[in-house]
Formats: sequence, structure tokens, C-alpha cells
Amino acid sequence: MMSGKCDGAGEDDDVVVVVDSDNDDDGGGVGDKSGVDGGGELETKRAKAAETVRTERVAAATSSRTDKLDVVFKLSRLRGVGKAGGSLKEANNPLFATSIAEILSQPGLLSSVQFNYMIDVDWLLDQYPAEYRRLPLMIVYGNDQRVSKETEHDTSNVRWFRAPYLPAFGTHHTKMMLLFFHDGMQVVVHTANLISRDWNLKTQGIWMSPKLPRFSPKRGRVQDISSYSPTGFGADLWSYLRAYGDGVQGGVSMRAVRERIAAHDLTHVKVVFACQYERDLLPLSPAATAGRTKTAWGQHEAQDLLLQQHAAGGADVVVCQFSSIGKMGKNGRTARGWLGGEFITSLQTHAGSSSSSSSSSSSSSSSSGSSSGGGGRRHSAGKGKNESHVAAKGASKLLTPSSASSASSSSSSSTARAAVSFCYPTVEDVRTSYEGYVGGGSLPHAIKYREDHVFFAKEACKWRAGWCYRTRALPHIKTFTAWNTAARSIDWMLLGSHNLSKAAWGQLQKQESQLHILSYELGVFLSPSLLGATLRPLADKLRSVRRPDKHDTQTAWAPVPYDYPLTPYSTHDEMWYWDGVYMQPDTHGRVQTP
Repeated sequence: MMSGKCDGAGEDDDVVVVVDSDNDDDGGGVGDKSGVDGGGELETKRAKAAETVRTERVAAATSSRTDKLDVVFKLSRLRGVGKAGGSLKEANNPLFATSIAEILSQPGLLSSVQFNYMIDVDWLLDQYPAEYRRLPLMIVYGNDQRVSKETEHDTSNVRWFRAPYLPAFGTHHTKMMLLFFHDGMQVVVHTANLISRDWNLKTQGIWMSPKLPRFSPKRGRVQDISSYSPTGFGADLWSYLRAYGDGVQGGVSMRAVRERIAAHDLTHVKVVFACQYERDLLPLSPAATAGRTKTAWGQHEAQDLLLQQHAAGGADVVVCQFSSIGKMGKNGRTARGWLGGEFITSLQTHAGSSSSSSSSSSSSSSSSGSSSGGGGRRHSAGKGKNESHVAAKGASKLLTPSSASSASSSSSSSTARAAVSFCYPTVEDVRTSYEGYVGGGSLPHAIKYREDHVFFAKEACKWRAGWCYRTRALPHIKTFTAWNTAARSIDWMLLGSHNLSKAAWGQLQKQESQLHILSYELGVFLSPSLLGATLRPLADKLRSVRRPDKHDTQTAWAPVPYDYPLTPYSTHDEMWYWDGVYMQPDTHGRVQTP
């Protein structure tokens, strides 16, 4: 048998919108609600599912947990997986785990906007409490084939908005929620599709902003939101939403969403909003970038962040953990290939990298005015993202494969660059997972690339997540993390929708003068300088590797999903290919044939 590829305050407070006159693929079927029982229904009855959701909400509302550790994001709660490889209670510890039902059940919700790739609207509406299901809901998507609109619910309150400017090989891969309440708003950036399987059976990451209060009515709406967002979060969010244009679809527009956000105070957000979108080729030179009204993210914008924030860091390993691999090409890991020549060059633009030494003094001086708590990516309250982006580039030229090679050969630095490791499941990881081979459908990696991707076998590491009881919950989370192994600390981290592909991060074109990005992607960038605290893996705290006072304000904890140090592939391990042939039965007695 073959397993299928699966995967108050203001007068406008009751609305979120106004009525105006290489391919990253998560895999899977949009309406797939099959569980771990070999294709059966995960919840056989809607009533049973609703009761489980109600139980979660009550537990969250009545929790008396007193541990106030600063945990910077959370993992998705597991459901329908038995003992979860240990204790389901420990796997779903509210310190680091939450569910979509909990997020959408917060009191005072008025309206919401959901951005995603795959959407099952029937399942999504079930996640809202009954009293919220008729509230205004705007759903932003990219491809009709990845959306299931069939539902028994009344959807007269639902408005669909399709992302514009989407090319043939690009995807609307962004996963975000904008939640508007009586007393403010919240931004939620996560890695899960809006389908049952993603939230219940896989490992996902969820970053939630603090509640962002409304400005007082006397201040009114603020058009230049960069003036009150120290990390640039507000300016970046505003810029990203502008990429959707001002067009009206089904009576809703993104312009109204932007205006609604501008009425809120984003001062206390301590991360950088890492966004990108496809619209055109993006010039890299400062002169060409100056005066532009939009900015797109990519590998070189991430590099720019590292130059500004981490010129004095000490990472020795950068772990790239993802759920999909695009075509690397015959040059693959070499300096002539996209992975070795472009992407890894960007990630290694960091302290300890000889190629960044020539830029460190400029970037350090531009960062010197920042406060430890505010991060300081924006160095002038009046500057928006584009202005500071251009200023940074003017002071410290971004690295391309050719410039990195030149800097490396001429530098006298004796410190080696950080090593790069890849964390991606093996065939055995998939076979023994809760979903079995079906779950591998959400790990797109084509067997036609096997010959060009042989280098991965030497550098890749298995999916092991014992500390959070998720080794058998296949990863759909994407994290890129710089580790200081000796100090057991994290120098920086990106959590988002970005997989390992040119479509997601961009590819240099025209003699390294332009960066072409195909997909809408979104994430959050975290670092000690932004958080104003040392960033450490939460696993160390739970395993009592470190025992700081629970009220320690100098440490922030990241639930990095995998066990670190990583576990390398053995000589018998095979990297997962989603269209491969696997005849050894999985956990449900299934095999995968052509």
C-alpha cells in the first residue's frame, strides 16, 4: 500500500477591515484530518474534539503555575499521540507548549486576520470558541488548491484575500495571526498550516507578542509607526503588509489592516520582524536601494542584521533545521553553489568569521547607541527600515561569494568561521514517527536531487527532540540558530516559515548585483542584544543543567526543539526523500511504493 503525501475603546473596534466601493511546498491535502491510526479520522466526532478543546481552554485559564521564566516562544501542543514517548503531560507543559485553541480563546477578541499557506476553514473555525466564530475573520492565502472552503459553519463573516504578485514557482508561505482585542492587539508568528495534522501531530513553533495597547484617542492614528518601534518591528510589519497592495478583495483591504495596526503601541516588542515577499528583483547596492518605499528580506538582509547586532558574538556552530529542501544544484555545498557560496556565507557573517572582520568596526559604531533592552537595530527614532538599511550598507558593504572569498584570503584573523550543521529527519525518523510515512509528505525533498545532495549525508543530523518528548513528532518548525557550545548559550536565532531553498531566501543574479526572492516568508529574529538578556536553551533549565533563580531577569529561555548537541547520521542512515520507495512497514504497518 502506498502512503499519500500529506502533509470597546474606539468606534471601529468591532471590525478589522473596511468595506471599500524552486517551490517551497508543505505537502499534504488541505482537508486531511487523518490521525495516527492509518488514515482514520483524528477526531471521529466533532463533539469529542470540541470537548478536548474546551478542556484545554479551562486548563489554561485555571493554571496556577508560578514559574515566571522568560520563555521567548512556544511549541505546539501534541494531541492524539498516546503517551508521546513519555509523559503527555510533560510534553504539553504550559511553560513551553500551547495550542491554537488557547491562542484564539483569549478574552476580548474582536476580530482576526489569518495568513497561511494551507487552510482548512472548517477546522479553523472549530478552533475559535463558539462565541467567537461569527466575529470578523480575514484569511490571506496564495493558492486556491491549498485551501478548503467547505464547511458546515456559517461563513458570512469570513473574507478571503489572495496574495498578489505570486509567481509560478513562488508560494505564500507566511504563517501569522493578527488578533485585535478590546484593549489592544497581538501578533502571532508561527510555523503551522491551518490544518488539524499540523497543530496536533507535528512539532511547530509559535512566537506571540505581548498584548500591544491602543494609543490614547487624543494621540489618534499614527502613520509613521517606525517612530515608536525601537527594534524596527513596527516598520518591518508595516512594510511587509504594504507588499499586498491597497486593492480591495471581497470588500476587504490590507490598507485597513495597516491603519488598524498603526493605532497600537509596538514599543515593547523585543524581536525583529524577519519578512520577505516576491515582487521584483531587489537591488543590493545602497544607491539603487535609496528612496525605495518597500524592503524585502532575504539572506543578505539577515546578513545585515548579523553585522549590526552580533559583531562581537561567539558562536561556533550554526544549526539549520527545516522541513523542506529545494534544489541545490550540482555545485551544492561548494563555494560556487547557492548553499555553500551564498546562503552559508550569509549565516557566517558573524563574530569569529574572518569575512566579517572588515565590517565589524563600522557596524559596532553604528550600534553603540543602542540600549541593551531595546536592541538598537533602528538607531534613530525617525528612521524607517529602508533608511537604516541603506545607512548600514553604506557603512559596511554586505558580503557576496566573491567579496567573502577576497576578505577571507586577505584577513589576518585567526578565528575560524562557525561550522554549519543541518538537522533533517532520516527515513527511520519518519518511519517510526507518530504519522509514519504519511507524515513524510510534509517534508518535501525530491529523490531526483539525490545525486546532487549526497553531501548532506556527511553533514546532516537526525531529528532528536527527547527533552520535549517530540522525537516522534516530525518537525514542521524551522529554526536557524547560532550556538556558543562551550557557554551553552545562543548568539542569535531565527524562527519562521523559511525552508532551505532559493525561493525562500533569495538567489543572487546579474553578477551578484540583484537578489531574486520568489516566496512570501515570515519569521522573528531573536538575540541577546534585542532581548536584553542571555539567551539559553530551555532544555538546560528543565534538565537542571543550570539552576538560576526562577525570577532571574538576566536569562531568556528558548525552547529550541531538538536536542543539542546534535546526533549525526550513522553510516546506515538515509536522508528522507518524500517520493522514495520504502518497503519496511512504518508504525501503522504501511509501506510507501511508487
